[in-house]
Amino acid sequence: MARKIKIYSDTDKGCIFFEGSTVNPKFIGTIIASVHPTRADRIIIKRTDRFQNDNISFRILFGKLHKSRVQNRDGENLVDDLGLTHQEVVDYINAQANDFQGATSVRPGLDDHPNFDLDPTSTSIIVDNGEHFGVNTIKAILGPDNLVDIVSSDFSNNNVTYFEDCPPENLQIKGSFIGGGPNDVVNALNELFTVGAFESVVISDPFSTMIADVNGVDAGYTLEGVDAIDPEGDDIFTYDGVG
Repeated sequence: MARKIKIYSDTDKGCIFFEGSTVNPKFIGTIIASVHPTRADRIIIKRTDRFQNDNISFRILFGKLHKSRVQNRDGENLVDDLGLTHQEVVDYINAQANDFQGATSVRPGLDDHPNFDLDPTSTSIIVDNGEHFGVNTIKAILGPDNLVDIVSSDFSNNNVTYFEDCPPENLQIKGSFIGGGPNDVVNALNELFTVGAFESVVISDPFSTMIADVNGVDAGYTLEGVDAIDPEGDDIFTYDGVG
């Protein structure tokens, strides 16, 4: 017997869920269902924010979903228990997919595909909605619902949630969607968010290798080569790297 799928929206999270399937939650407003044109009792569900290889057709999540497999959030079978028709099941899915009332998880100004990047100095995380955070101050975590939260890197219980319940496949780094599963997405984000301590410093200033004799003692050195420079007498000597 085919496995049942609970399809329902959660306006607090701003997503529609497909519990019992391998499809991850999607943002409300990005799903459309329709009656299959040639297969009786079958439903097609597509996501409207992603395209197939032709860059025209919407990506298909369910190509031949049988109407009897669909349940509501309470586990009631829409057809067998509630008596919905084929079209009414499609209407139910579309109503859940567009249930914007009370949705709070998508912050104003943040598009459906948050894009994270480092600034040129590698000291700030910048987001495509104009927000920015210092490196090592935020982290990505995966919730039990397989949605990603971006929170402050406070290892106490007082961390602040900045972005909540983002479907992993909607997140981007440097303008590209992140490959792999939900844990891979979290790991990639945290790699971007974390900058380790400096391990080495490259000095290019030719005078940065000056050595000062702070006690004023004659070091007894000799200048070798035509390019040796002694700009400050016996207490400071530098070498420009030639000769």
